[in-house]
Amino acid sequence: MKNNTKDKLHVVIYEQDKHAKLFQIKKHLIKPFIILLCLSVFISWGLSTYILIERKSIVDVAKLQESSKITTLKKEIEELKATQNATLEENKDLLKKISEPSNETEVSLGLIAPPRGMKDRRGEKLLITDTVNYRLNKQREIVFSFNLQNNHPQQKRVVGHIIVLVKGRNAVSFYPNNQINNSFPFLNYNTGEVFGTSRFRPVSAVFKNISIEGPLYFEVLVFSSLGDLLHEESFGPYEHTK
Repeated sequence: MKNNTKDKLHVVIYEQDKHAKLFQIKKHLIKPFIILLCLSVFISWGLSTYILIERKSIVDVAKLQESSKITTLKKEIEELKATQNATLEENKDLLKKISEPSNETEVSLGLIAPPRGMKDRRGEKLLITDTVNYRLNKQREIVFSFNLQNNHPQQKRVVGHIIVLVKGRNAVSFYPNNQINNSFPFLNYNTGEVFGTSRFRPVSAVFKNISIEGPLYFEVLVFSSLGDLLHEESFGPYEHTK
C-alpha cells in the first residue's frame, strides 16, 4: 500500500497470527536495484552459456582425438592382417614346394641341386644383368662384376641368392662358396650370396686360389628366397692366362 509521501514506497506485510510489518523503501533505490538484478541475471546467463560452450568444445576435441586414435589403430590392425596373410601365403607356398617332387630343370651342368618344388620363373624376367666386366686383380684373381637390375612389373623388391660359376677347359669354380661336400656333390641354392634390391644391386664375384685354363665362361644364377629359379644368363668366352 502507498501513502501520499512521494519519495518513499511503503509496503505492509501481513503474516498469520502475527502483527503486520511495515517496510519503507526509498523510490530512488528501486531503479538501481532493478538494474543490478538485470545485470546479475545477464552475467549468470553469460557464464552458463560460456561454460556450456567450453564443455562442448572439450567433448568435441576428446571425440576427435578418440576418433583419430581409433583410425590409427584400425590402420595398424589392417597392416598386421596384411602381413599375417602374406606370411601365411608364403608358408603355404613353402609347404607346397616341400611336398612336390623335384623339378628336373637342368641348372648349370647339374652341379646345383634343384630344391624340391622349384619353379622355373625365368620367363617372368624379374631381373636384368648389365655393366658386365671381367678382369684380373693385383693378386691375379679372377673378378667378374655386373649390375643386377630389378625389372619387376609392379616395382616390388626382389630378394634371394646369387651364384656365379666360372668354367674353363679344366675346371669349374663357384662364387661365393667354392666348396662341395663329398657326401653331397652338389651346391644348394641358399649357399649363394644373399641379396635384396628395389632398383639395382652391384655384384663382384672374386674367384680365389683357382687354377683354370681359358677360355672362360661365366654363368649367373639367381634364386628366390624359396628356391625358385629367377634368372640364368651366360657370358663369354673370355681369354684368360694365369
